[in-house]
Amino acid sequence: MHGEGLHTLLSKADSGDQRVANEAYTELLRIVKLLVSTGMGMRLRDHRDSGDVCQSIARSFVEDHRARLINFESEGELVAYLKTIVRSKLATLARADGAIKRGGNVSSVPLRESDSHADVAASADASSGLHARESLNLVQSQLSEDDQELARLKLAGLEWDQIGARLGMDPQSLRKRWSRLVARLADECAE
Repeated sequence: MHGEGLHTLLSKADSGDQRVANEAYTELLRIVKLLVSTGMGMRLRDHRDSGDVCQSIARSFVEDHRARLINFESEGELVAYLKTIVRSKLATLARADGAIKRGGNVSSVPLRESDSHADVAASADASSGLHARESLNLVQSQLSEDDQELARLKLAGLEWDQIGARLGMDPQSLRKRWSRLVARLADECAE
């Protein structure tokens, strides 16, 4: 690797060199492990193996990158995207574990919730440099003005409390609305 960033390694791995692809995966896993270890709380650690979480995130990232669903202009954009993916994955796992603890009907949440991080990319920072921007613009044109504003604030990286304060709505109801919106768009994209 000799100090090469993940962005550079991924670009080189696209040429088909398996050695470079292995180096890129090792670097990806190193970054994901760092992000997971700093973001994973003790309660989540009691229920989940951080290594499994890291492997799941890295595997999905590699699949999406190979399928050309994601593309980055710089190392910074790539790391910002990984931060968003890790934060989203950990939050999803923590909510699922909390629902189970409260006696919810969630029997288990697999580490791999979807076939692609492209679903999660909709919640990534708008400056992430994804080629999906055009698709996002098309999708946004199909949304109501309220949903567009919610998406704009969420994509800007605001927390639910901040979004709730700006929109004058309960953060929990906004979170549910966002989940329904993402699910609806994922269903439309799958058709």
